Amino acid sequence: MTVPVLTPLLSAYWVDLVTPISSGIAHPLIEGMKNEVICKDNSIETLIPVHKTPFREAVRIAYSQEKSGPGVTGF
Repeated sequence: MTVPVLTPLLSAYWVDLVTPISSGIAHPLIEGMKNEVICKDNSIETLIPVHKTPFREAVRIAYSQEKSGPGVTGF
């Protein structure tokens, strides 16, 4: 997704203003978003079984936790 005005640095400052997320966590994550990453090698799944949450479900969970608190799911 391309945003014409916001740079990663401006985005990081915006996150500081509107969320309670620590800048030590948010800034490196936002800085990393300028790099395109596409993983096609899933061989790690044979070594480490991980339950993957589909994107839409993850968004629903995150949204419900934002409204109700961590660990509370209210779909």
